[in-house]
Amino acid sequence: MKPWTYVAVLFLTTTLWGQVRVATITNETTPASKAVMTALRSKIASHPKQFTLVDSKDPEVSLLVTLDCIPQSQKTDPFDCFYTTSYAGGTTKSFMGGGIYEATTADAAADNFLSAIAQDIVER
Repeated sequence: MKPWTYVAVLFLTTTLWGQVRVATITNETTPASKAVMTALRSKIASHPKQFTLVDSKDPEVSLLVTLDCIPQSQKTDPFDCFYTTSYAGGTTKSFMGGGIYEATTADAAADNFLSAIAQDIVER
């Protein structure tokens, strides 16, 4: 996604939903998953007008993000990861979107996921 498109999608996210309360879940024992989720959480937190990170047990969570990556055999292997987003309103959870990405760095993978998550929100 081009940089200006990314900004436009984040703006629309705020316009349509207000601040989104995001909870994240990943397998912290897999280094690749942990690295990508750490980068994604950092990117989410860097947009406080659009998103706020909350615990998955927060009663007012509005978006649940799960992310996992295939374990890397070597540190030079790419990050092969998938994510899903679910609307978490009240006691129900509804699938919103998901995707699979391959990137050379955890940061690049997190960029792809943040763009896709914002797009999932706008499309709903």
